Amino acid sequence: MSASYDAIYNGLILSSSDYHLEKIDLGSPSTKVNKYELARADGQIVTNQNYGERKIIITGSIKCKDLDEMHLKLDALKAKLVGIDANLDIFLGTKNRRYIATVASFEYQTNGYFCTYTINFSANSFGKDMDATTLAFGNYTSSSTTYTNTIVGSYKSKPYIELAVNEALPFWEAKYLQINNAALNQRIRLTKTWGWYDRVIIDGDNKTVSIYPTGITLIDDCDATTGWTSTTATLSLNTTSKLQGTGCIKAVQSPAGSFCGFGRINYATTIDLTSSAGHIIIPIFIPTPSAGAVSNIRFTAGSDATTGTNSLYWNVSTQFDGTALATNAWNYVRVSLNLPATSTTGVPQRASIKSLTVSIQGTSAAMQLNGALLDYFVIMKASIVPQAFDYEGQFPDLNTGSCSLVFSDEFTDRTILATGNYYKRYI
Repeated sequence: MSASYDAIYNGLILSSSDYHLEKIDLGSPSTKVNKYELARADGQIVTNQNYGERKIIITGSIKCKDLDEMHLKLDALKAKLVGIDANLDIFLGTKNRRYIATVASFEYQTNGYFCTYTINFSANSFGKDMDATTLAFGNYTSSSTTYTNTIVGSYKSKPYIELAVNEALPFWEAKYLQINNAALNQRIRLTKTWGWYDRVIIDGDNKTVSIYPTGITLIDDCDATTGWTSTTATLSLNTTSKLQGTGCIKAVQSPAGSFCGFGRINYATTIDLTSSAGHIIIPIFIPTPSAGAVSNIRFTAGSDATTGTNSLYWNVSTQFDGTALATNAWNYVRVSLNLPATSTTGVPQRASIKSLTVSIQGTSAAMQLNGALLDYFVIMKASIVPQAFDYEGQFPDLNTGSCSLVFSDEFTDRTILATGNYYKRYI
């Protein structure tokens, strides 16, 4: 980087073929110190120090060849000085720093077609880098997770953090997610019923939190067996092993067969599966087979009174996170509607699905399952429209030097991608 001496305010370069920049006086930010003299001893206690206004003074002149040109350039300069809180970029040697500044006064003197001027700026306390520095985060999969970065500059900085909630369990009740900087005793806590694909933006500079919330459509809460049937198993309501609500649907397979299924056939309320951006999340408990072995989970959807005509199905052989299907455990299966169906029969109308089945497929016709469970399953679709998001606590700053941010939550399982950056700040 070549050395330079320049200033740019509100997009106007003050050292150019039109303007000559003579001097930049950055000054120092004012300080306010809260202090109390001791009543019974010498000395005092300082409880707080706050930085206030920074005064920046720039002097220069206008280059012109006649009086008309001088007034044109002077008017152009004045036009750029109108308004509040514009960017003031200062270039001193190899140091380029940005201040947020407002013109407090503008004085100029003309002598013929020669003009000199002095601009007094009222600026925010700190200068900052014009380019952001990336923070080293990554996949946040356990509570708690600590990310440590070396923060450069002479004063604490404000982070900009994005959280992509790719998966979070449970997705049916409110849980908190928290970011904490213990060194500064600051933390921000976000609480909601989290949808997979929620995207959260924490803007420390502007002290705002916004969210692109996932739309969640309930297919069935499985709190009753009403409307459910099975050709391969006896169904009942289980109220002790549920994930949420008052119960889950239990299937006892008899006799052994190639699959154990749950069916919601010819339902009065149709389901719209046209979205290619949606995902169906199915919690299903697979008991240890008394015979045979499990192959995959099949989700079948049809637009008729049965799934035998005008239907399609997806076979899913892993859980949402890519791990293998587990027996004697709850499995969380994701059916991504943007992927082509495994098989299609007839011409199903995906906008009006009337019948569906969820079945555990065996590797052969010898599979025997007793005690499969199905609970709260939904369609989740990411949003492209942001909303303001309420929060608790205080935005965590980044202290200079070694700085650790601790991410923690109440989830039982999560895959959250954390990314972020910050601008180095200087006193």
